[in-house]
Amino acid sequence: MSVNQITYPVADEANIQYEELVLRLEECSANRLKILLDDETSQVIYCYDPQDFTILSKISFGASTLVYDVYWRSTSKYAIKKFVRNSEEDIIKEIHLTGLVNLHPNIIQFYGVTKLKGKIIQ
Repeated sequence: MSVNQITYPVADEANIQYEELVLRLEECSANRLKILLDDETSQVIYCYDPQDFTILSKISFGASTLVYDVYWRSTSKYAIKKFVRNSEEDIIKEIHLTGLVNLHPNIIQFYGVTKLKGKIIQ
């Protein structure tokens, strides 16, 4: 789908080195996406059908995102983040970094992505 060069710090005992890593998104099944870091699977992400969501209200907005209060399949309530004026590369970076901190107790849990009119939504 997309290839993006990013620089990550790599700890080497007492030194921190920086190296270029290739980050890209790839479809792996009808409802799953893989984030590959240097061609190795870093994360597998669930891809939701956008028709399963009902938007209740807009919660907040910023320069590059909108946040909505939604129902999924009319049963569970979630917040959904819509990217606006972002490149696909920026969105892939955001999804990757969100997935890395997903288990932290002070960060809202990331469940997956959906596409509306060709745009990736987290």
